[in-house]
Amino acid sequence: MEWWTSLWLNEGFASWIEYLCVDHCFPEWDIWTQFLYQDMARALSLDALESSHPVEVPVGHPAEVDEIFDIISYSKGCSLIRTLHGFLGEEAFRKALKAYLTKHKYANTVTEDLWAALDEASGEEVGVLMDGWTKKMGYPLLSVTRKGTSLEVTQRRFLASKESTGDELWRVPLSLLSASGKQMRVTMKGRSETIDISSMVEGAAAGQDWVKLNVNQTGFYRVRYDASMLESLVTALKAGALTSATDRFGVQSDVFALARCGLGSTVDVLKLFRAYESETDYTVWADVSANFGTIRALLSHRDCRRSLDAYSRALFQATAARLGWEKKDGESHLDSMLRGLALGALGKAGDEPTVAEATKRLKAFAGGEDEISADLRGVVYGIALSHGDESIYDLIMSIFDKTDMQEERERCMRALGNAPTKELLERTLQFSLSPKVRSQDAVFVIGGVAANPKGRDLAWEFLKEKWTQLVETYNGGFLLSRVVSSCVANFITEEEEVAVRTFFDANPSPAIKRALDQALETVQNNRSWLARDGDALVAFLNAQ
Repeated sequence: MEWWTSLWLNEGFASWIEYLCVDHCFPEWDIWTQFLYQDMARALSLDALESSHPVEVPVGHPAEVDEIFDIISYSKGCSLIRTLHGFLGEEAFRKALKAYLTKHKYANTVTEDLWAALDEASGEEVGVLMDGWTKKMGYPLLSVTRKGTSLEVTQRRFLASKESTGDELWRVPLSLLSASGKQMRVTMKGRSETIDISSMVEGAAAGQDWVKLNVNQTGFYRVRYDASMLESLVTALKAGALTSATDRFGVQSDVFALARCGLGSTVDVLKLFRAYESETDYTVWADVSANFGTIRALLSHRDCRRSLDAYSRALFQATAARLGWEKKDGESHLDSMLRGLALGALGKAGDEPTVAEATKRLKAFAGGEDEISADLRGVVYGIALSHGDESIYDLIMSIFDKTDMQEERERCMRALGNAPTKELLERTLQFSLSPKVRSQDAVFVIGGVAANPKGRDLAWEFLKEKWTQLVETYNGGFLLSRVVSSCVANFITEEEEVAVRTFFDANPSPAIKRALDQALETVQNNRSWLARDGDALVAFLNAQ
């Protein structure tokens, strides 16, 4: 890159090529489905905030760079490269890259240099297409209405807090999939577009002619279907007709995002999650679990823990029972990961057999009587501690002290945020800044406490008390922003928001400004979300 303004081109492309190489060497790992959860979902979430920033940010001085080493530069950047690769095709993309690298070897480049190479190789107006995606923040929401054999599609910017009234416009590479397996690609250039789908749905029986946009989730946008289209997709989902895990991922991801911003019902999201009870793909489950976790965190501000736990147990029970505690011959590493996810969710929800088994395994392992699979150790530690006491906490600390493996130390440290009492959580916070913990690890130890409803206020008070030390430790780097985000984003009341603003007005740090703005915007959005859907959610859960 010629200057820091094109940072995304360096980091976003590097992130994308990692996935491409892994997929080439190990196609059975299904790494592009994992990409959706690990990178794209996070980028869509952050870029829906009004305090986001463009992928390509003008940088006047190198001191400004730290703020843009974030999810937008990395995860949105690689998502856009993936979109382009899917839109232009493997052959044209490879040809363009070869020409680009040959022309600019031993030199520095700007974003437009890559666009020029892709223009020439593909015959498409790549620069015109992509400028809107890299030079302005945000992305579109496509609202889709079906009228017989045509689709009416309109676009506007998607915001996490409200309906956009702005005039932003993108050129959107659209892809469509029908129940017959037929696909179509269209570039949407205006505010609205009418798409003839007669060739895709011809001969299909009523109710079996569903159409899904954003095939394999290659496009960086959200889709809002009309009621009948969404109902057809959910029916197809339950019948197993959506054969691609990436498409199953996309349906619930979009419905959840729309409910979160007020364009749908969160009760309907919980109903939709139940359609995934027989899902077998780890990445789909990971996103369902993460989205449910967000709802769970929201409802930690309401008195419905018992009914929320009951819903969670019903959601994850079948998957946990299918996979069990022991690894089976021939299962993939993704099954191993799913086992930990399902058992962890059951344990967090207080499933008694799961809690008892986890506690038994922890005690046997700590006593040197038995081994725990590395895939399950973190899960076992977290479950046992969340329903344990000081003796369980001490067992985990003894494992931490005895091991010389950093991976095992991280499992122990991440488990400590599950401690069930304020006393143990306070002990964890003090431990986080002790000589036993590397400074880069203290960030997730503090964040683990902040994510625990019992530790939310403790973590905030700890941050205020240790602020000077934290600033000196992280020297204004991106890790300081992560500490601030984790300690602030789970608040919800106006009083909490005012307290945060008051503290940072008196204790400013330029390096955290963007992260603080984003965290406080999340607080405001969650407050609106809870006010809008909280009562209906509690009523729904209590009726189950």
